[in-house]
Amino acid sequence: MKEIEMGDPKEVEMLLKNGGFLEMNLAELQREHAELIAFNTVLDRKQKAAEKIAEKYKFKVLMITDLLRDCSDQDMTIKAITTVIERVGE
Repeated sequence: MKEIEMGDPKEVEMLLKNGGFLEMNLAELQREHAELIAFNTVLDRKQKAAEKIAEKYKFKVLMITDLLRDCSDQDMTIKAITTVIERVGE
């Protein structure tokens, strides 16, 4: 996949504050728009990846909780965690 180039978010903020977008021509506005889309795309991908990881760990925690009957029993706790790791993986 092609690396997405991103502009400096502080530059965009400065342009918004100073009204710089009003002075840009069409090509500059299109370039700025493309950079903002690329920036949002990268953020969306990172968020989706984080959500997948969170869902995986949520599933593991639920499985461990289901296997535990007595939380004070350390051997059973270790056995439950080991079982989930063997079934689901790291």
